[in-house]
Amino acid sequence: MAGLLSPRILNLGLRTVSMAGRFVLILSIAKLLSAEELGLFGLLSTTIGFFVLLFGFDFYGYANREMLAAGHENLFNILINQLYAYIPLYMVFMPFAIGVFWKEVLPWSYAGWFLTLVFIEHLSTEFNRALNMMQHPLAATVVLFLRSASWVLFVLPLMYFEAQWRHLDILLGGWLFGGVFSILFAIWFLSKHMMVKKNFKLDTTWILRGYKVGMIFFLGTLSLQAITLLDKFWLKYLSGEAMVGVYTFYWTLVLGMTAFIHAGMIVFLSPKIVKAFQEKQFDDFNALLSQFLKELAVASVFMVVVLFSIMPIVVGWVGKEIYTEHYHILYLLGVTGVFIVLTNHPHTFLYAARKDKYMLLANISALLIFISGMFVMKQMEGYTAIEQVTLVMMGTYGWMLGIKSLGYLYYRKEYL
Repeated sequence: MAGLLSPRILNLGLRTVSMAGRFVLILSIAKLLSAEELGLFGLLSTTIGFFVLLFGFDFYGYANREMLAAGHENLFNILINQLYAYIPLYMVFMPFAIGVFWKEVLPWSYAGWFLTLVFIEHLSTEFNRALNMMQHPLAATVVLFLRSASWVLFVLPLMYFEAQWRHLDILLGGWLFGGVFSILFAIWFLSKHMMVKKNFKLDTTWILRGYKVGMIFFLGTLSLQAITLLDKFWLKYLSGEAMVGVYTFYWTLVLGMTAFIHAGMIVFLSPKIVKAFQEKQFDDFNALLSQFLKELAVASVFMVVVLFSIMPIVVGWVGKEIYTEHYHILYLLGVTGVFIVLTNHPHTFLYAARKDKYMLLANISALLIFISGMFVMKQMEGYTAIEQVTLVMMGTYGWMLGIKSLGYLYYRKEYL
């Protein structure tokens, strides 16, 4: 019994439930609500994620590395300085967040939900990262579970059994509740495991250095995040929220499969590859990279088989013609998912070898390919709007795989 309840097993179980929660949520929205409502939920959640990135500025990478080097007695100062570092970022980017509604990109009726959820999601995410870096993985996973899955367990039964609860407000309210609860848990846990100091000193030099360090990673991440934001808004512009709902339905399920592969395999091998490089054990480094590529290839085949086996059943269960009519985009998105999985191989090499500028240029080039591809496809006849967006996404991630693979082939000669 003790083995079944060990922290490692509990951690893995909570992570699995957290990821599965997203699957179940999207499937349930597709079945219980209209495609337009699913499309709006997809637009809201993607835009929230985008602004969480803006307000966070990838500052956590710098702060977490500082936590690793600091003594236990200094963790409180680092964490509080990190939180202070976000205040100027909110001042800079908040007008853009409000502008999303001012320009009616999203309905004004959801502005309150949106702004509140951005703040709560960001704070909860930073606590999750800090707990991981402080070597409290189980507590970090509890924060993730509370934020992303706990509320789904309560909200979906309400929606299934009571028609009056079948609307987006109940989903957003549940999301907010889960986020607030996760923050309260994180604060409680940290108060028990971190040395809290009454005398706090604001270190502006430290904060400014963090902005500088985070900039290159922020720009690279921003480029990728922009792609997954613009695809939905471009589709909305071309064809309306119903098509965004269909696209969100299939795209979320594909990304969910890639997330399972990441959690089940990539997070275990990637640190070993990075460590081998740092210790200059290049024989082990190359051997691990070869093993990594083989496992990613097997995982890609597994993902495709599972997707194409279960999706007819899933679409039949949802029981709505709009998803059946556009089932063929799953094939294109499935290929895109394979590109995403395989890109982890050259990306991990480039990250381990500290080729940060090359990765930044690769990400920016992918965004440029995406934008130019959208304008080219718009001029072509014979493709529906959802097919245009899906084809461009496939081409964009194919480019990403290609350009990072070229970087791998070019730079790996230094370490053979």
